[in-house]
Amino acid sequence: MNKKHCLVLLLIGLVAFVITGCGNGNDNNGEIAVAEPETTFPERVYPSEIELEGIVTDIVQYHSFPDVTLSEIEILPNPEIAEPHHLLHITFSYDHELAEDEAKRIMEANSSRILGILSHRGIANVTNATVYWNDENHNRTIEYVFRYRNGRRQNRFSIVEIIEHE
Repeated sequence: MNKKHCLVLLLIGLVAFVITGCGNGNDNNGEIAVAEPETTFPERVYPSEIELEGIVTDIVQYHSFPDVTLSEIEILPNPEIAEPHHLLHITFSYDHELAEDEAKRIMEANSSRILGILSHRGIANVTNATVYWNDENHNRTIEYVFRYRNGRRQNRFSIVEIIEHE
């Protein structure tokens, strides 16, 4: 047998090995195990108003957004839902040298990032959040209004409205 025949036989054996699932270490009669999609959520937590304010402050300080100053965190009871659900209002001052559209994009991204971290941590008692940005360079205030979505695949905040004031 020459080298060419040996190579062909080796390839045929390798293909048969892969197709039959030999060597995969399972004993399920050649059936392929399909991984179940991950549906676990972080443990839901219901912090008090003071704890929630501390969590938001920590997130902002940890990420130290450039040219951003945290002005106020206001946590209000949600009148539409029984305790312990809250409305969260966060106000920032943003002093920058960017064009209007670029600044708006960054403000939206930072807002989404902060609320994404909250939902990733399992904070489940904030039903609505509004992030206010006082854009000092362009003399405007932009509000990003978010609603908490409790979904089958993931829990997250989604932007429902963007309001710009001159």
